[in-house]
Amino acid sequence: LVGGTPASQGNTITADGNTALFQYRAGLYGLGDLTGSMALNTTINTPFLGINLAQAQGLTIANTTVRNHSGLGLVAQGQAGLPNTAVGLAGTVISGLTVERTGALPPIETAGVVLIDATGMRLEAGNFSGDTTAIFVFNDAAGLVVVDNVFAGRSTGVGLFQAKNLAFGQIGRGNVIQNASGAGIYTGGNLAGTSVVANTIKGSPTGIVLDNTTNLAVGGGTDAHGNTITGTGNSTGIWARLSCAGTSIKKTVFSAHAANTVLGASTGISFQP
Repeated sequence: LVGGTPASQGNTITADGNTALFQYRAGLYGLGDLTGSMALNTTINTPFLGINLAQAQGLTIANTTVRNHSGLGLVAQGQAGLPNTAVGLAGTVISGLTVERTGALPPIETAGVVLIDATGMRLEAGNFSGDTTAIFVFNDAAGLVVVDNVFAGRSTGVGLFQAKNLAFGQIGRGNVIQNASGAGIYTGGNLAGTSVVANTIKGSPTGIVLDNTTNLAVGGGTDAHGNTITGTGNSTGIWARLSCAGTSIKKTVFSAHAANTVLGASTGISFQP
């Protein structure tokens, strides 16, 4: 157990690092089977990498804050590569995590969350702000659930690339993506089995970008599955290009856009208002 409840039992970790000296320090590091382990009410200040999880299974992180990291707030990787470690992050739950950056960005691009092959993990009720991109998800995401979070990246809110079998939002438990200067959600590659459901995207020039994105489900068969995209008045709700075969857009609610959809440069999309 790291920290505890009530909040007064939490720890404060300062993990300063100098990237010029190749000091890429992490505040918390988790590896392998951690069933029953918990990190509660912990504050991590000024790390390069706030939390680093490598095939970390069965871990609970709750009500923890990462402040002013110079690289990444949370990295969770589930792929094989280390001896005697399981693949994936089954049973790991991260709830109430705050990752925040204030002031000028460092010379490198930063991200609040990076999830790579993070199968079986749950990220919920967090708040991620001030990074270049609030969250990236890559590769196999079977069983990965991302719900009830607020993502406020400075450039991009959410990046989904080759992220298969991800549940990004669920009915009644959508995420809020807000005020990115570029795209709220930017997607690319084969996203077979992934659904983007019941989310609210607001305040960005483009709500969702589908860049050669195949087999993605945006919304679903009922109004409750639909995403809400609110623009800036001179914005685009959904923009797509190249082959988007197998990608469907259903039950989206658009408001305050110059164009709700710009799909002409793409092929293979199914659109259902």
